[in-house]
Amino acid sequence: MKKLLVLAAVLLMAGSGRAQAPWLPEAEQAALRALLPEGVPIPSTLKFYRLLQVYQSLYFLNGHEQRDIVPATDQKDPWRVSGGMHWTPAVQWRNATGLALPAGSRIQVYGEYVDAGAPGPVQKIMWRFPTGTVAYDVLIRRGSPERVFEVRTHARLKSGWGNAQKYRPAVAIPVMAPTERWEWSFTSTLFQNGFQVPFTIAAATSLKVVPPIPPGVRFEHRDDLPHDMGSLIPKDYIGTGTSCASCHNNTVVGHRTGYGTAVRGGDGRFTWHPFLPNGNLDGRWPLAIVE
Repeated sequence: MKKLLVLAAVLLMAGSGRAQAPWLPEAEQAALRALLPEGVPIPSTLKFYRLLQVYQSLYFLNGHEQRDIVPATDQKDPWRVSGGMHWTPAVQWRNATGLALPAGSRIQVYGEYVDAGAPGPVQKIMWRFPTGTVAYDVLIRRGSPERVFEVRTHARLKSGWGNAQKYRPAVAIPVMAPTERWEWSFTSTLFQNGFQVPFTIAAATSLKVVPPIPPGVRFEHRDDLPHDMGSLIPKDYIGTGTSCASCHNNTVVGHRTGYGTAVRGGDGRFTWHPFLPNGNLDGRWPLAIVE
């Protein structure tokens, strides 16, 4: 309880004198919204952000619990990049992440003691997005001009995150279209509640080869993956091949990849966190401290 009260004080200090929330600059917001193809839902509250990727390092030092904010340069697959982009050359693509928060809502922040592989539990800062929040992951093909090749949305329900939606080019699949099939897996180790847990994501997808996808094509919600051999869809992009929840659920309390190394993110999102570089809460976000 005492620590949460301290966090509340830090929150107020961080927000004083800075009304602009830590989203991307307005010019970049407008440019990203203009890139979104017709057919992709664009809530009026959608805003994009780009944050230094960090995780909470939880450990004991001289008998006292510690919590540090550490740059997430050592995050492993499958949490390293957007799902399905692990084999695509980085020079061919980038992504933009956004949130559409319900108007007037706040992100709840609270402390919860978790097992960190230390002599005792350590308090981890947790957060919960308001019901009705929609998270966006916009996949963009680099080039002149840049073009969006997929948009993923994920809605926060009362009981957790719903099924993700994928918006892809609304192109016809030729009757005799060649098929490329991929199967892959990521095997790692997670630690949950003091136990070492083998972790495997097994995935498979089939790509249908289509003619080059022209600019200005409308997008639609679809599960199949049209692939135009590099005209719009980047080389070796193979889709997620599995449910988004199978990876995103690992941002929950207590999941870590080693002593003091938590999976980054929280409440189903890898790329968002409420921290300033010094580890304090950033009060420019619409946060609400829950005691």
